[in-house]
Amino acid sequence: MSRVLCAWELGGGYGHIAALSPVARAFRARGHEVALALKDLFYAERILGQTGLDYLQAPVWQHPPHDLPDPVSYAEMLFHVGYLDASILTGLVKAWRNLYRMLRPELLLVDHAPTALLAARGLDIRTVSLGTGFFIPPGTTPMPSIRPWLRLTDERLLSSEMRVLGEINKVLATLGVDPLDRLADLLAVDRDFLATYAELDHYGARDGADYCGPRFLREEGVEPVWPAGDGPRVFAYLKPQHRDFTAVVSALMNLPCRVLLHAPGLPVQERERLKGKNVMFSEQPVRMSSVAGQADLAICNSGHGTVAALLLAGCPLLLLPMQLEQILVARRVVELGAGYAVQPGDAPPDYAGLLDTLMRDRELRAKAAAFASRHADFDQSRQLADI
Repeated sequence: MSRVLCAWELGGGYGHIAALSPVARAFRARGHEVALALKDLFYAERILGQTGLDYLQAPVWQHPPHDLPDPVSYAEMLFHVGYLDASILTGLVKAWRNLYRMLRPELLLVDHAPTALLAARGLDIRTVSLGTGFFIPPGTTPMPSIRPWLRLTDERLLSSEMRVLGEINKVLATLGVDPLDRLADLLAVDRDFLATYAELDHYGARDGADYCGPRFLREEGVEPVWPAGDGPRVFAYLKPQHRDFTAVVSALMNLPCRVLLHAPGLPVQERERLKGKNVMFSEQPVRMSSVAGQADLAICNSGHGTVAALLLAGCPLLLLPMQLEQILVARRVVELGAGYAVQPGDAPPDYAGLLDTLMRDRELRAKAAAFASRHADFDQSRQLADI
């Protein structure tokens, strides 16, 4: 029996906990001791409470700078989480090491947790990365841009990497650990599992990559309940904070379709205001294994797991991304021809006309069905067993 620690450090929402839960339970089912160190505990009890898994707060940077430009690379993402000051980074690393001292893990499985990996250097802990392409960038020097639509030079990317690398190596010197030769070595592990497909990889398809397929909660959640009628079924999983949330719901209310909407955090009074005869709200997450196969069209904010689950069922998509990671996923889906995206910088479209067109678009559905056919052999239980 071994001790396993699953670590999540960067990113938001409940997708990371939802993705770690199945693999943590699979380890435990094989007789191992498992704990989870989580960046945000807000959703922890809702997702993990019934599993009996132990979880605790991960050491994370809580003072994001307000005077830095938007990051254009993985290195510049690290600018925002304490990697510009070796003294700050040392505190985070020591906190992770204290956690290791208490839990004594033999295996560290990370989901977007670079500082957890940094803290494990020089210790007798095997390391594994399990995440989407965004969390596991290609190990090149420099690493690719995360804003491929901008015309950036390698000099800009390399300069940012050298700045971060200098602070990292100061920390390692304090710990008596050998320095890194390049930033990509920060993410070097004993084994990488890219939890995506080449078509949905944020950085694009990679030669020789170990794509193990996406992670998402397939069977959790409530069964979908659709409004009465015989119109097309539209499933919407949207954050109410999206700029066009009200416009999208209003357009759906005026179309001959049946809508099932999950909008986490939507106030009750707003839900009552928007509810119509063809719109049904679900307060709880909806079971993806059911709703993905029943919907004729899905609308979401382009979270990787949600997108993958819907495409595996051949469901075409309208994507409304809100942040960078989602923007990159949306670009991949558009390239596939399986969806349409309204990016944050786009002017709000005529949603009624757009939705009507998408519900009738046979080519969109055919492309989504082609994706599902290519990956028809995907099996989450086999995926977990392989990992």
